[in-house]
Amino acid sequence: MLKFIFGRACTGKTYTIIKNAAQASLQGQVVVIVPEQFTFETERALIKIEEANTDNISVLSFTRLYDEISGKIGEGRIPCLTEFEKIIFTDKALKN
Repeated sequence: MLKFIFGRACTGKTYTIIKNAAQASLQGQVVVIVPEQFTFETERALIKIEEANTDNISVLSFTRLYDEISGKIGEGRIPCLTEFEKIIFTDKALKN
C-alpha cells in the first residue's frame, strides 16, 4: 500500500510516518521513502521506538530505491525519465 502524508510544517507528519512504519513493521516488510538528506534521521528515529521491528524496515532515498531495483532486475533495464517527464508523472500522480 502506498500512502502520501501532506501537511504544513510542525503538524506531525514525521511522527505519523515513524509511528505507522513501526506498527506496520510488526506485520511485515516496510519501505519508507524519504529525501536523501533525511535517511539517517529517519533510521535513528525508528530505532528509538521500542515496538518497531527494525529488521523489517527499509529507509530509502529515491537514489537508493533506484539502486535496489536496478540491482534486482539488472543495470540498464530501467529507463531514466527526463525532467519534463518527471513533472508530468508527478502532476498525474497528485491529481489521482
